[in-house]
Amino acid sequence: MRTSGFVAVSAWIFVTVVSALIIWVTQRVDFWNFFYILILAGAAFTVSLVIPSEYKPSAWPLKEVRTQLSEIYSKIGEIDRKLDEIKKALEE
Repeated sequence: MRTSGFVAVSAWIFVTVVSALIIWVTQRVDFWNFFYILILAGAAFTVSLVIPSEYKPSAWPLKEVRTQLSEIYSKIGEIDRKLDEIKKALEE
């Protein structure tokens, strides 16, 4: 499992433990307890979505490399043509 998976799972475990502690300490389930647990669950859900999306590889560097490689190939082609012209000039 990747690091992002561990972060998401640990966030949900944290929410579960804190929610159980809130209910155990107060010995009741009322609006405010539900509200705190809902905020914790929302935070864990956000972490579960945001953290893995940060680790997705992007295609932007690959496009940049392809562009640079095409520029290099075109410059090498120009150098080859100039070398051929120089060789022909030297042979004559």
